[in-house]
Amino acid sequence: MRCLNCYKDGIALKAEVCPNCGVHLPSLLRDVLPNSTQLKSGTYEIDYALGRGGFGITYRAHHTFLEQLLAIKEFYPQELAIRNASNGSLSVPRTQEEAYQRGKERFLREGRILANLSHRNIVGVRDLFEEHGTAYIVMELIAGKTLRQELDAQGDKKLPARRVEEIMGQLVAALQAVHDAGVYHLDIKPENILLSPDSRAVLVDFGAAKQESSGRSTKSSTRSFSEAYAPPELICGKPVGAESDIFELGMVLHEMLTGTRPEPAFSRVLMGDNWKAADLAEPWQSLVAAALVLQKEKRPSSVRNWWDAAFLSQPPLKKEGESDPPQPPFEKGGLKIPVPPFVVPVAPCPPRQGGDLTVFEFEVVTVDVGGRETNRSRGQAEYFPEDLGDGLMLEMVSIPGGTFLMGSPDYETEPCDNQSPHDNENPQHWVTVQPFFMGKYPVTQAQWKAVAALPEVNRDLNPDPFRFKGANRPVETVVWEEAVEFCARLSKKTGRNYRLPSEAEWEYACRAGTTTPFHFGEIITTDLVNYDGRYASASGLKSKDRQETTNVGSFPPNAFGLYDMHGNVWEWCADPWHANYVGAPSDGSVWESGGNKALPIRRGGSWDTTRPGFCRAASRHKGMPNFTHGFFGFRVAFSLARTP
Repeated sequence: MRCLNCYKDGIALKAEVCPNCGVHLPSLLRDVLPNSTQLKSGTYEIDYALGRGGFGITYRAHHTFLEQLLAIKEFYPQELAIRNASNGSLSVPRTQEEAYQRGKERFLREGRILANLSHRNIVGVRDLFEEHGTAYIVMELIAGKTLRQELDAQGDKKLPARRVEEIMGQLVAALQAVHDAGVYHLDIKPENILLSPDSRAVLVDFGAAKQESSGRSTKSSTRSFSEAYAPPELICGKPVGAESDIFELGMVLHEMLTGTRPEPAFSRVLMGDNWKAADLAEPWQSLVAAALVLQKEKRPSSVRNWWDAAFLSQPPLKKEGESDPPQPPFEKGGLKIPVPPFVVPVAPCPPRQGGDLTVFEFEVVTVDVGGRETNRSRGQAEYFPEDLGDGLMLEMVSIPGGTFLMGSPDYETEPCDNQSPHDNENPQHWVTVQPFFMGKYPVTQAQWKAVAALPEVNRDLNPDPFRFKGANRPVETVVWEEAVEFCARLSKKTGRNYRLPSEAEWEYACRAGTTTPFHFGEIITTDLVNYDGRYASASGLKSKDRQETTNVGSFPPNAFGLYDMHGNVWEWCADPWHANYVGAPSDGSVWESGGNKALPIRRGGSWDTTRPGFCRAASRHKGMPNFTHGFFGFRVAFSLARTP
């Protein structure tokens, strides 16, 4: 028999392992030897070895009951253990037992760390167990190649900038999730980044990872890292942190862009030199320079801030003949970035006529990729109550002006099914939004009834069309034209130009300064949003299906103080449907030219949404203007201009 790993011939038919390379042999003879290549009482069966490293072997295998293909990583440090060819178990010399047990515990810790990191750009763990005197990690099998293989396939060993941005965006999202969980990878290199055929970049091999114990950093105690990419603190056994991973990611970034690595850290420490400027274009130059600083404390401490500081500060294309006046730089995440002249200073709306704004306070919640709360902070915003009569108020929140990147990046996916973002969410483009007011909540049934009683402007309004009754529940079963009529009647009563928000205003208000798919973070749960929780988000979590609307304000708001921007009811916007953002305005106004005026935009998802990705800030959908269903609602907005 031949080993399919090292291709040694002449192996005995009954042998369970290759006497040459030590891998479990493929299950070619499972009918003769039914247990020869089975693990965990026959649950998993090995097909063949995929590769080996200093601490173990990775096999392709399959689940014998579920018929799923998997990868199984076996702890097998050849310098510490010997394979028993008769039964496949490992034996360890007495002098090596202590070192072997320490290594196995690190291996098991790697499995436990990965099992708690649920993210599409981090290799997923399905099982962890001990058998044959060693340990095994069962992982998802990712087809494709490593980043090292893709680099080697390039003639000049460098990648196009667009490809680099695609890969880096995914790695930043993955690494931020790792750090949010209090873990540092500490062995980021092209060999540990898998690229699947569907353009997914996946971070693998957490064998060197450290968990945060107390404070922001932890002491390095192992040399299971690659010196060519490692930062000085890791090489010297000093405390490591997020800054250490950012250094390694900066080394990988430089290699993708140029085809070469900078001098290793230990060489530069001896020379007392930081990374020297190369001929990289911006923002790559600033990113690499900030990441490769030798002193850990001078590097950015957040991988997301490091990335966003460079990319979210890039101005849109200037008009012909337009020039940039000189601007003082601002510093974010360790990077000094020129302030683009197009950014509108963040400023609230001025007080309304007849009175000042009132400040209200609230709590803003952030969660990790597993749906666990990682931060809860106090926020405040200004609002004024619009009196609808009989003590019923419509609370209008002051939304500051600013510039944001509208649409979804290439690496943002539908969290429920790992599909690529809709083409209609691209291309991403910069939009400058002027200050405006927006409803704190979706319009409630009580507010609807009050306005429906006002004189008609263009059409009749049914005061009670709702499927789910409740004064503080959001309106639903409301068509687009009825929402427009509501705004017209309210404008006539108040003298203010109430309207549906533009699509750009809606997304800007929903994001509230965030760049993640949801203002809560990378995912949502039914503890945060009212959607159909029977369908899993990216974390694999499945939860409640309420099958109805909930009272407005039942879940935490975003940083602008707006509630229910994700889920509960779809919200109508003023814009007609356009298939994508080509030619979209950059001033936050309604995109009235072109498009399909018979199909207005709806945003935010609803209680009935079965795909959590539909609730993303960037997700956009078209709706029939006269189609009634129990999940169409809206919220109102107005700018400072008054009606005639």
